[in-house]
Amino acid sequence: MRSAEGEMGNSGAPALIEGGLQPAPLDGLGSLLAIGVEQQGVRLCLLELVGRQHRLAAWLGLQQDGSLDAPQLIANACRRLGQRLGRTLWHERKQEPLLDSEDVVRVPPLAHVAIGLSARPPLRAWLCAVSPALSLAALETAVRAAPVQVVGRTVLTAALTSNSLAAALTRAEPDVLILAGGFDDPAPPAQQPLLFLCQLLAEALGKAETGRRPALFFAGNRFAVDAVTVKLAQTDTPLTTLGNIHPAPEIVRTDELARLLNYYDWRFTERMAGYSRISRWVTGPGQVSSLASNFAQLTRIWMEQQQLSTLHGLYATPTWRLHVLAEQSHEAMELVFVTDETPPAFLRDWPALGLVCGPWAGPRSQPPQRFWWDREGLAPIIAGLGQVAPLAMVQVLETDVFELYQ
Repeated sequence: MRSAEGEMGNSGAPALIEGGLQPAPLDGLGSLLAIGVEQQGVRLCLLELVGRQHRLAAWLGLQQDGSLDAPQLIANACRRLGQRLGRTLWHERKQEPLLDSEDVVRVPPLAHVAIGLSARPPLRAWLCAVSPALSLAALETAVRAAPVQVVGRTVLTAALTSNSLAAALTRAEPDVLILAGGFDDPAPPAQQPLLFLCQLLAEALGKAETGRRPALFFAGNRFAVDAVTVKLAQTDTPLTTLGNIHPAPEIVRTDELARLLNYYDWRFTERMAGYSRISRWVTGPGQVSSLASNFAQLTRIWMEQQQLSTLHGLYATPTWRLHVLAEQSHEAMELVFVTDETPPAFLRDWPALGLVCGPWAGPRSQPPQRFWWDREGLAPIIAGLGQVAPLAMVQVLETDVFELYQ
């Protein structure tokens, strides 16, 4: 296992004693531990109360080599960080972070533990639509607001066959398949193209092994729901039906599909080895959260903290990038996930980047006049503590994590 680590610098930092920050367990919230479980490994951030302000005392990361599950990797990281700081962070008897102690002065416990997850690649999605300009375009818009990688697309054509579709799905191995098409129209002729595509899809899925069939979502003509359900029932694959993504020529509704895909992605996350165990380590009222969700919430908090009217944030990871647009005039935020470094063309209409977390090569065009950058990508991990200690979170981000460029 390879490790990465860091600690507070000398500017305004408390004294380090034998390589460790002297904790202040009896003052306020005391020690806070933020844990991030990522695809490449685990990272810990330890926050300590220094006077009246929390500071980032130290952080440490261990890379995953496949030999350990998340609880084991977290345990090793806690032990290693504790050894470096000269204090105990792991309860060996209970096999969990040190949340209680018989001697709070000599062995101060942690006041809170937060855990954020981004431990799996994006959902692999296949889009299936009647029209490239209407239903497929609407699907493309919806899925970009969820952690999804589009691995294939099918549009109804005269040349499409169930055999060719089955072969394509077998090669791509999607996690989810989303079917859409048609405006909301009860007339049988209006439903015919959609039902023909649905029949081809059912035949194609029937040729695949049961355990390798994707979950199905239908977001097309609502008057065809019953017929679609009957046709796809023969695949023995769970089907989720939702409102039509494109119910009328001038109406596109993407929120419900994006929300369901995010929910489905989180269900995958809950199946990771050790999830139930590490979820019990999170101190109330906090809950296990996704690092992407943490960053989205952080973007809005930072916009309000800095008294900005809008803020465009970028969270860059080795496998995907999340763009977030927060605006004072809108409660909802706009999210765009991309799986490569080239931003979609429509992002050119967004404000310049103002907040960046993670590795970033810089702007491809005009640089922003003023922006904050967290080079190590620690902010989404620390943001998990915002559920229980929002002031401590802001103090650490402002003092120790974000660098202001202007």
